Amino acid sequence: MPGLTLFDGQPDAVTKGERNVTKHCCLMISELPPSYVSARGGRRRCNDSPAIDIRHPRVRELIDRPEGRISWQFNRNSLTLCYVNIVFHRDHAVLTDVTDHVQPKTLSISLLRTLCNYGGWRSWFACPGCSQRCAKLYFDDGRVLCRSCLGLAYRSQLQASAERPRLIAQRIRRGLGGSPSLFEPFPAKPPRMHWRTYDRIRENGERYEARAVKRLADWLER
Repeated sequence: MPGLTLFDGQPDAVTKGERNVTKHCCLMISELPPSYVSARGGRRRCNDSPAIDIRHPRVRELIDRPEGRISWQFNRNSLTLCYVNIVFHRDHAVLTDVTDHVQPKTLSISLLRTLCNYGGWRSWFACPGCSQRCAKLYFDDGRVLCRSCLGLAYRSQLQASAERPRLIAQRIRRGLGGSPSLFEPFPAKPPRMHWRTYDRIRENGERYEARAVKRLADWLER
């Protein structure tokens, strides 16, 4: 998440004695990017709304501890959009929205777990709206729901279809540590990556690059 700052222990307002009692706590501050609002309306982006991600390493660490606590603050342009306290229990999480200190809102969210192929298990939120499992829950006008319930779209879904092959190809190149320019050679295999994995990624990247070049050629012929 962009602009994320971590603080172990309790916020500064808590005394040293209280730190020792509730040491399984973390304060996280996320700086959200500028909000994008299309002039023609349409769906909003996921990045426009604060979200808690159960896959975050700090969340995964605290979720297994007795009453692990997280305070998560979301800012945009140095202004606080949302401030929530989360207490994790075995089968649910208690979320308290304290953005409005006069009237805080408390919500109990069920936790789901699925077994992993190579042992262990993975935690998920159960969306309060549709009860489907999800890794992220978004805050929107006092509601806490998944992306589908709020009708949010990924940035790539709002981009012109003609641009998607180029953007995907550039993302694949950056993921391999190379330049996003399609005019440069395809990035070499990163260290410690299996050749089979690299060949699969390269094949996929070259397929999108071919589509991007073809669409550019079709546009130039118009």
